[in-house]
Amino acid sequence: MPSYSHMPTRPIYTAEDAVRSLGSLEKVGFDEELMLPDGGAATFVPAGHILGAAQVSLRVRGVTLHFTGDVGRPNDPLMFPPRPLHHCDVLVTESTYGNREHQSLDPQTQLSELVTRIAKRNGVVIIPAFAVGRTETLLLHLYRARQRELFLTFRST
Repeated sequence: MPSYSHMPTRPIYTAEDAVRSLGSLEKVGFDEELMLPDGGAATFVPAGHILGAAQVSLRVRGVTLHFTGDVGRPNDPLMFPPRPLHHCDVLVTESTYGNREHQSLDPQTQLSELVTRIAKRNGVVIIPAFAVGRTETLLLHLYRARQRELFLTFRST
């Protein structure tokens, strides 16, 4: 049995602590320079990943560090593209896709063909909705394909 310094274990912070911390937050818009206590500065720029996602560029003592986190695609149907990278001395970036290139095929056409093929054999399309942004994009492609009548729609009677 593990040894704890107190039993029962207690949370590190409470809901009250979380609410009280909201008073410490400060709204900063994209491209606004935020002065840091040590004389440095931070600037948030659009990442294009999900609504409000930002990259941050930190300038401290003549050195620029740029942190991207997740970066969106340049041609996303719902989101603005990420801001192009400006000069930096150090780049810290997310790398889910590593060195893979995204396909240049039209996802709406691919999805329409898949749905039509499955519907023709009376199959069922199950779409797990697990990623913020991706789910909305998928629904948009399905909606647009249906509007353009790119796949069959079947109604139960």
